[in-house]
Amino acid sequence: MVFFSEDPIRAIQAFASPWLTATMIVLTEIGSRWILFGLAMLVAYLLDKRTGFFLAIVLLASATSNSILKTAFAMPRPDPALHLAGSSGYGFPSGHAQSSTTFFAAAAWKLRHLWIPLAIVAIPAIAFTRLYLGVHFLGDVLGGAAFGLAAVAIAVVLARAPFWDRLDVRARLLVAFLAPTAVQGVLFLALRQVSTSLGLLTGVALGIVLEARWVNFGRPRGTPAFALRFLLGGACLAALEFLRETIEYAPANYAFLILAGIVATVVVPWIFVTIEARLPRPELPQAPA
Repeated sequence: MVFFSEDPIRAIQAFASPWLTATMIVLTEIGSRWILFGLAMLVAYLLDKRTGFFLAIVLLASATSNSILKTAFAMPRPDPALHLAGSSGYGFPSGHAQSSTTFFAAAAWKLRHLWIPLAIVAIPAIAFTRLYLGVHFLGDVLGGAAFGLAAVAIAVVLARAPFWDRLDVRARLLVAFLAPTAVQGVLFLALRQVSTSLGLLTGVALGIVLEARWVNFGRPRGTPAFALRFLLGGACLAALEFLRETIEYAPANYAFLILAGIVATVVVPWIFVTIEARLPRPELPQAPA
């Protein structure tokens, strides 16, 4: 079957070159769930808080389902001799393809405008890098894209349900903590698996509730505020990712990511609000007399 044959990979790699491989390695990292989470947070900081938080939740839920699906299908990757980049674990469905499809499809649905053509370009481009680099079959990336679209469809339906709006703050905190924790408990008991995506999802879910109660930041007002959020927010997110990579013990990594999710959604916005209160406010245009 061509979907799980190495022939398409070999045909693509016939055009391989050092500079093209380097380009593909950089491009494929855009499909990493950690890079996409950072983009979701920047959307929240710079464009629209609700949309950015929505993207983060959907992305992390999709990433969690991907790790479960990989274990359930237990399908191998292509021959390691074809790998032009590092890889580990099972092959189907592709995590990069699923995460990038989830993020860019959800962003296109929520933000429209330039995000629609961006999604049309980014999703197949990232999927193609996985084939070029020889770490996934064609069926892997098609399956990842399909599951990514399914995750977005489910999220759209759930987002329209009135359940969340009926809960008070304490109930929301309980749901935000217990729902992903219960899933993690089942994963550990059944598969002895610790999902780092679930740890970050827990922290983000808790942080969204706490941010609405204690910070409630809006869009940046003026160029200085926008630049502050882009530079400081990006630096904080990069620092969190650097620290995450230094923690190898899975339970400790899980606990750190809960904290990282809260920092990204509550502490960093609080810093923005605190500093921006001291910045000169942009002058509004005067109405004609």
